[in-house]
Amino acid sequence: MRSLIGIYDEVRKLSTPGPSGPSFTFSITTIGASETFTLPLLSGGSYNFIASWGDGEPTSHITAYNVDNSHIYATAGTYTITMSGVCTQFAFNNTGTSRSRVKELIEFVDDMGFTIFNCYGCDNLTTVSGTMGNLKSLTTAINMFAYCTHLTTIGAGALDGCTSVSDFSYLFGQCNALTSIPADLLKYCVAATNFSYAFWVCTALTSLPDDLFRYCPSATGFIATFANSGLISLPVDLFRYNTGIGNFSYIFYGCTYLTSLPVDLFRYNTSVVNFAYAFTYCAALNNLTSDLFQYNPGVTSFDHIFAYCSSLTSLPVDLFKYTPNVTAIHSGFSNCTALASLPDDLFRYLTLITTFEYEFANCYALTSLPNNLFRYNISVSTFENTFEFCTSLTSLPADLFQYNTGAYNFYRTFYACYALVSLPVDLFRYVSIGCNFQQTFMYCVALASLPDDLFRYNTSTAAFFLTFAYCSLLASLSDYLFRYNTSATNFSNTFVGCNKLQLKANIFYADGEQSTRFLNKSVNFGSCFYRVSFTGTQGTAPDLWNCDFGTGTPTPTDCFIGAGNSATSLDNYASIPTAWGGPA
Repeated sequence: MRSLIGIYDEVRKLSTPGPSGPSFTFSITTIGASETFTLPLLSGGSYNFIASWGDGEPTSHITAYNVDNSHIYATAGTYTITMSGVCTQFAFNNTGTSRSRVKELIEFVDDMGFTIFNCYGCDNLTTVSGTMGNLKSLTTAINMFAYCTHLTTIGAGALDGCTSVSDFSYLFGQCNALTSIPADLLKYCVAATNFSYAFWVCTALTSLPDDLFRYCPSATGFIATFANSGLISLPVDLFRYNTGIGNFSYIFYGCTYLTSLPVDLFRYNTSVVNFAYAFTYCAALNNLTSDLFQYNPGVTSFDHIFAYCSSLTSLPVDLFKYTPNVTAIHSGFSNCTALASLPDDLFRYLTLITTFEYEFANCYALTSLPNNLFRYNISVSTFENTFEFCTSLTSLPADLFQYNTGAYNFYRTFYACYALVSLPVDLFRYVSIGCNFQQTFMYCVALASLPDDLFRYNTSTAAFFLTFAYCSLLASLSDYLFRYNTSATNFSNTFVGCNKLQLKANIFYADGEQSTRFLNKSVNFGSCFYRVSFTGTQGTAPDLWNCDFGTGTPTPTDCFIGAGNSATSLDNYASIPTAWGGPA
């Protein structure tokens, strides 16, 4: 005997009550002999009903979710099942044995962080016709039609019996053949409070009725309601009657066909605090209005709000004008690959922001930055990965970080900015004296030179690990580049792969400071100047081996190793000890 892969053709209401109360009827089709069908009852429900199996065999009196709830059909065919009595929890997503899609679902669900349920059956349910009027004993509609992947049509008034149901989460989740929603679908669901994931991955659903949630004024749960659906447009009054909504996170995540947003879409949702991931992966979205969030003054999070919106080319200057309470906008525009410019005062009103981590990462079309981009964000502490892989960015304004005096984290801020050719001398002058500059300019392959006092004011910085690694066109360094960074103890791989770099004797100290610069410090110089080839002008290696480290212990391993370090590239190469990577 093998379990039935639930194949449901119709769910409809019977007009005549059954032997122990109202009846609920639907049909199934078995595909072989001696197949078992199990009613999709949930462990938390209350049950006292008669099940007529439709094959002439005796009925079953069911009082528990897992007792007498299965039936064996001797031959293949279509059978009408009638349930008469009390059944408080019934969900197709709780039954079926279609396990072949489990791996596919797990791969997709892990990427988004969503929950996987125990069952993926009911694949061939095609129509919900009639109504649920005779299931008025239902207490929840969670997962009721979830994963019914062949469901295409919902009849008018289909949920008219759900007047007491509050939770409709995952109601039609993964119904990826569903093409439309009747205007009165939720007309009688007056107790509804939660529609989270209700139409999640309804990929064939392109539009919504204007008054879909009109009769559900108490509904506040809208997390990922339409995530990964096929919506092309949105009605302006979609959420007009749901004034208590506080969280719109993931609401339209992955709606890849959505091209624009109505200006008053969130006009009546004045209690919203969270828009995190709301439009992430809306790849066709190409226009935003200044007033989109005009009526949402309480918002605190815009994390990933427009990440991966790869059709956005520009942003309105007042996009965040009305949301002064925002504290989080992590990755807000990351991977907006067509975004070519930014307005000067984009973040002017977000004075509470503390991080711009990954904010514009992978914005490949961004060529320049406005002077005052971060002028009003005085509480920011981290610019980690902010412009990572902005491969068209050619220059930086001198005052980019002038007002961010508390900023200390510049980890990979300009990582792989391939077109960046120079740096302003005062780029880091006003920020914290102790910054993280690890990998900050790594793979900036067009960077040709560095200004004299680039790090002069960052005297407490501890590490320059991989800071300029693989800057293959970096040809010259200023004298005293690291002279004032007396707290730095990690110069590991700082210039690894800089095959054109002309070294200077005074990178770390002035003449005569070898006895004091690193006194009593344990400093890591491992692979600091490692390179496999050399194409530049001969220079002089800093004589680190002559420095007095006192009680400290230097790490010289491979400091000057590689075929790119030789008498051709360094005029004092013969003086470098073997321990520091010099000639054997």
